[in-house]
Amino acid sequence: MNGGRIEADNMETGINVSTNPAIVNDATLSQLSFVGAGTLIDPYTTGTYSGFNFTKNWNVNCSGIPLETDAQAVGDINFNFTAGGGASTTFSSNGVPKKLAGVTTSNNLFRFSSSSDNRVVYEGKKKRFFNVSASVSFEGNTPGDRYIFYIARGRSGAATPTVIDQTGVWKVVPDGATVGATTIRDISAVPIVGVFDLEPNDYIEVWVERFSGTGQIFTVALNLALN
Repeated sequence: MNGGRIEADNMETGINVSTNPAIVNDATLSQLSFVGAGTLIDPYTTGTYSGFNFTKNWNVNCSGIPLETDAQAVGDINFNFTAGGGASTTFSSNGVPKKLAGVTTSNNLFRFSSSSDNRVVYEGKKKRFFNVSASVSFEGNTPGDRYIFYIARGRSGAATPTVIDQTGVWKVVPDGATVGATTIRDISAVPIVGVFDLEPNDYIEVWVERFSGTGQIFTVALNLALN
């Protein structure tokens, strides 16, 4: 449907897709104007995203209702720890990257999902490039240990993602401050950024490598966003 005006007065509905009509390929709503005090869209009851009306099989670009295309896909994950909380990532050897441990939640997902910790999955229909930015706050228990933090990308169906070496950010664990008889460890903040192409069902995670040393890390914050 392309062009025109849909007016839904009080107690009226502009477009009703609550019966979840199946779309074989793609459907498009474009250049329509939705107005009125009624229900502009009675949305799908399955397969859509919070705050939106249609499934990923639709491309929607109309005034008065949310824009819904792969170009608007956005995803995030974060640790939801209370003050003093966190998650330990342990290492059995140096030079071997591993997935950053911890329970994650998501606040904004459109054409993305996050069904497991520290993973966000692209659910759009078409390949596109994404800006990926992450920040990790952690405490290392052994001064002088060197760590590298990465973005890792997994292709659809891959059980294990591939660490993207170009995103690696290095951090050396500093000496702690001594307060009386107590040593207070420094909490380090590490930013990680990159631009990645994602196909449908590809996914992104944050990984870490102990490059040298013998200690472990305690992660107090993780924030990851794709747009």
